[in-house]
Amino acid sequence: MKKILLAVLLLTAGFSAVQAQEKKKEQFQWNKITMDALGLSEEVQGKINDVKKSNDDEIKKVRGDDKLTEEQRKEKLRMLRKHRMDAIEALLTPDQKRKANEMKKEMNKRNKQK
Repeated sequence: MKKILLAVLLLTAGFSAVQAQEKKKEQFQWNKITMDALGLSEEVQGKINDVKKSNDDEIKKVRGDDKLTEEQRKEKLRMLRKHRMDAIEALLTPDQKRKANEMKKEMNKRNKQK
């Protein structure tokens, strides 16, 4: 009886983990696929990667700063993400910005359907 109960418990836990992974929301990412889909030149892609790298380094510093309260950390991270988006959007043409926004909206739509 204990073996059956343990097996059922393990199956339930495994099923819950699979469901949680399936429901995970997609996030818009400035990766090679996205940049190619927007028709960005290698030069612009390199600049975007530089912005991302610099921003990621700053985010790591903020996350590791024990002197910040949780609220301060959240606010700094929000500001860093906004700065990254502003810096990336400054590198795009109006048409590329429009396409990127359409891609984000489509991703949000798919996430709401999950």
